[in-house]
Amino acid sequence: MEIMAKPMKQVYYVTLSGRLDAETAPQLDAVVDDAMTQGYYRFVIDLADVPFISSRGLRSLLRLRKETHRFNRGDVRLVRPQENIREVLSFTGLLPLFPVYEDPVEAVGTF
Repeated sequence: MEIMAKPMKQVYYVTLSGRLDAETAPQLDAVVDDAMTQGYYRFVIDLADVPFISSRGLRSLLRLRKETHRFNRGDVRLVRPQENIREVLSFTGLLPLFPVYEDPVEAVGTF
């Protein structure tokens, strides 16, 4: 998996490319943990190039959401998830927890 992180003024934009599974989820965890130590608690996660997400990948997203919501400091937005990723989020009951956007600019603008 390739992870491209772009810190913005108030938002941390993360673009993922490849499978988000047990092997790659710790990489995402490390990136967002580093961002939070820098004071970022508003995340936009671009999933356009993620063809597969495992339960471990879902756990990373849930963990990120939990940490950003701690003390009402931030939130997580998902951008352009493929249909199969949307279905996984929906089937697991997680879709309502993550605002989903098709336009990255709109997602960033909601903060």
